[in-house]
Amino acid sequence: MEKLIKKNPYIIAELGGNHDGHKDYIYEGIYEAKKSGADAIKLQYYSANNLILPNTPLMRNVKNSKTKDKNQYDRYKRLELNIKDIPKFYKFAKKIKIDFGLSIFDHTKVKYLSKYLDFFKIASGDIEYFPLLKEISKYNKKIFVSTGLCNFKIINRAIKLLKKKDLVIMHCVCCYPTKEEDYNLASINLMKKKYGKLYDIGISDHTKGNSVSKISFVLGANYIEKHFLPNTKVKNVGDFRLSLNPQEFKNFVKDIKKVNKIMGDNIKEKFFCEKPFEKNLRR
Repeated sequence: MEKLIKKNPYIIAELGGNHDGHKDYIYEGIYEAKKSGADAIKLQYYSANNLILPNTPLMRNVKNSKTKDKNQYDRYKRLELNIKDIPKFYKFAKKIKIDFGLSIFDHTKVKYLSKYLDFFKIASGDIEYFPLLKEISKYNKKIFVSTGLCNFKIINRAIKLLKKKDLVIMHCVCCYPTKEEDYNLASINLMKKKYGKLYDIGISDHTKGNSVSKISFVLGANYIEKHFLPNTKVKNVGDFRLSLNPQEFKNFVKDIKKVNKIMGDNIKEKFFCEKPFEKNLRR
């Protein structure tokens, strides 16, 4: 009988705003993500002036952190990346052999940035930002689409606009952090049934623990995104409570790969470990 061995999932370390405004932390984050066993590192590119209104109140997860930002605009402005640095980050990632992706929130910069990434990520909040989806659809890159706050009508419309076969539809819950019991992983079964023949399924995990990702992998999520801290010194960031430091992330990757070993192959036969017991157990 042919063995159908399930591959380990593709694991993305989402650095997001966890660099805390320090360029050195981005390089450190890329390096530590590779060292921790991630397949990819992801950053976020946006222009605060084009993304959010001044004096927008801080999001709840940021407000409860020790940040000194007065509002969400201040936070975005402080964490904004210089577009000229993106090629340098990409080059460094390629040098140490880790994939590099971006969540881009500015459709006018997609063409330039497409040269310096391995994949696009569309955030849940931008799944109905049609100019961005149309622009991203022009380039031959893998696209991850987060589906927090979405129903199938919204997801279907995004898929139609993207016009791509190389899509990963990511189950996501937009709560930071999310309780494990709020992740409704049965959604993965529905997504596999509806989209699994054409597209890959993944999960963007906003919990602090490992359980949601492990169960998601068993259910068929072949791509897993987890928020990542570049080091143990970074704590005054909004994503701290749902992010893993390098050692925690290394353990996370080991746990996921262990799940794969436990799942084994798509067979039912006499297993090697059973052979010493066969003569004693058979009549």
